[in-house]
Amino acid sequence: MPRESPLVWAVALAALSYSALLTLAIGNRLGSPAIGAGVKVGAVVGVLVWFTADVMLYGISNVMNLTSTLIDPLLEIVPSAVAGGAIAVVLRNVR
Repeated sequence: MPRESPLVWAVALAALSYSALLTLAIGNRLGSPAIGAGVKVGAVVGVLVWFTADVMLYGISNVMNLTSTLIDPLLEIVPSAVAGGAIAVVLRNVR
């Protein structure tokens, strides 16, 4: 059941942490990060992170059913790939 009013500070902190993880994953590759490589890394990191979180929630709570647990990480491919591409562009311009 969702909160009546979301905790904006918690959502912002989670987004910052996720962005830092993507930045580390993309930035630690050799050479200047290409957009395509950022998209690929973002998609893989997104699927792995959300698969971990969803399966953990499925195992310890009644928040999700098995179908949503397996589908949710696949839905994360698009936003995390876009974020990875954007981070690669910024890192390339910063270097």
